[in-house]
Amino acid sequence: MEILVAEDDFIYRSLIQKIIESSGHKALLAEDGVKAWKLVQTNKIKIVITDWMMPNMDGLTLCRKIREAKLPNYVYLILITSKDRKEDSVRGLEAGADDYIAKPVDPDELMARIRSGERIIQLEEEQKKTHMCLLQSEKMASIGQLAAGVAHEINNPATFVNVNAGTMEKWWKLFEPVFDKTIESGWDRELGLKKFPDMVARFPRMIQSIKNGAARISSITSALREFARSDHEGKERVDIRDVIEHAVIITKNQYKYHAELVIENGSETPKIFGSSQKLEQVFINLIINATDAIKEKAEIMKNRGQSFQGLISIIAGLRETPEKRVEIVVKDNGIGMGADVMRKVFDPFFTTKPKDMGTGLGMSIVYGIIQDHGGNISIESPKGEGAALTITLPIEQNVKQNVQSIEQAVNSKQ
Repeated sequence: MEILVAEDDFIYRSLIQKIIESSGHKALLAEDGVKAWKLVQTNKIKIVITDWMMPNMDGLTLCRKIREAKLPNYVYLILITSKDRKEDSVRGLEAGADDYIAKPVDPDELMARIRSGERIIQLEEEQKKTHMCLLQSEKMASIGQLAAGVAHEINNPATFVNVNAGTMEKWWKLFEPVFDKTIESGWDRELGLKKFPDMVARFPRMIQSIKNGAARISSITSALREFARSDHEGKERVDIRDVIEHAVIITKNQYKYHAELVIENGSETPKIFGSSQKLEQVFINLIINATDAIKEKAEIMKNRGQSFQGLISIIAGLRETPEKRVEIVVKDNGIGMGADVMRKVFDPFFTTKPKDMGTGLGMSIVYGIIQDHGGNISIESPKGEGAALTITLPIEQNVKQNVQSIEQAVNSKQ
């Protein structure tokens, strides 16, 4: 932690510096308020220990300027002075100081005040993180509501297209024999720069293309509605393959220009007991992260003059262990993480992305969801060689057995 000492007396400044450094913190020094204020603006200072009486800018003015400034983090202010009247301590606290120490400074007392400041700073940071999590939660809820609304609006015209395409197909079957006879009779006029036989041949393919597009829209809106569905019903029987397919549909626009995504056939997977919405969020995050890793590697390969084809694969199957579990492996051939990143990847707010590319909450949320489902997640990702994330989740039968075991244990104690 960086602690600023603003003190014009060299002896006191040196004494406080030694106390701070003996506790393992870094001391930044200033002999007046003006220099102290500049250091506050250019460093991530957590605690300021300032003398009241200093040249150029006194300690009270420094406290006021720090409190009035919109600094990125809370700064704990300790005011040191030889003034010992009650009204003086009141003036110091009104100026924004958190604590007040009278000279001469006792080293043990100062260390106790610094530790108190550390606790306050930690509480402030935890509150800030909690607030950010709440904002993220509200943002996700808003996105869910928006997705549901968009899905509903898109689904209506998609239904009209699908119904009319079906009607066109039926009518075509009625008209097709007439067109065939016309062609057989030798009628080969050019209509709109198109040969009549060519138009007749292409018409069924056009109808099928319309039907495929409408079906694609319907599958997207269905996946969006499922993702936006309120989770008040809690956990239920979930087919993990359906969850993965919905996540793939929702994220297609993210990866389709950068990577091929393949869902490989694994062994038959029994249903699990969980929240389809939350599990879908897991795979959406993993696919987006894999896409970002592939984009980063593609840029590196491009700069080297080498070609590169991104690939994401997802395979789900049954892990044959004493306690059978569903295993899902998500692989990519992107940039990889390396050991340093892997150690921190599940920490809240840790991110390797630029500021405007993410909050660093994605993987911590993934970890939390998997833990909430009684599962595990592990990563293998050598730097530069892609990543493989393995998720294991207890199957429905195992969950029920565990619940029954707990109930039996409780009943036996009663």
